[in-house]
Amino acid sequence: MRNVGNGILRVLVLALLMAPLLAAAATRLVGVEHAQSADGDVMLYLKTSGDTPEVSVFATESPARIVLDLADTENQAGDQPVGVGQGSVVQYSAIGAGGRTRLVVDLSS
Repeated sequence: MRNVGNGILRVLVLALLMAPLLAAAATRLVGVEHAQSADGDVMLYLKTSGDTPEVSVFATESPARIVLDLADTENQAGDQPVGVGQGSVVQYSAIGAGGRTRLVVDLSS
């Protein structure tokens, strides 16, 4: 009986250790597309799977960028820069690290 108890204890410990890994990123960024509107604005469309991520946004002046941080989101959209060259948007790229995904939009000066 003691061996059965030890086996169950090992399974419980393993399950507790694996739980944070399984729940790490409930959302995945699976694609980013862009389009230019009739008035020249550039729109970015983020395709996600899973829960809607919490998003925080900030901008920098030098270099001119808009940055979106998607909390608890795994990047599956690729990490290569995508050239846009429309409106004031030069390019964008998505980078995943530390349990979040950051979308960086480079703007013309």
